[in-house]
Amino acid sequence: NSVHDNTIALAPQAGDGSDKMALAWLQDWNGSLFNDSAGNRGASNRYWVSVPEPQWARFGWKGALSTVSSFNSTPGEEGGQYISDTTLINVLGGAGMPTGPQGR
Repeated sequence: NSVHDNTIALAPQAGDGSDKMALAWLQDWNGSLFNDSAGNRGASNRYWVSVPEPQWARFGWKGALSTVSSFNSTPGEEGGQYISDTTLINVLGGAGMPTGPQGR
């Protein structure tokens, strides 16, 4: 599996204390997800998160990682970086997605 060149936005709601992960490679059994031979990789993903680093369990590779730099040191991400509010709005708008709350 290769997860690459995505824009990932994460904005936890106030008062929600559950874990929020922007990108995580998870397995809950004794499998081969993390073996080099499995070829699982991530690269060049762009992140926007409303909560500043460090944030426990923001990313995951063989456990929780709290910073993009620590995630970049794993096969789960290479070259991942944060984007600005303006860049996120441009990406969302370019994809035809709403950039703010929508009325019902």
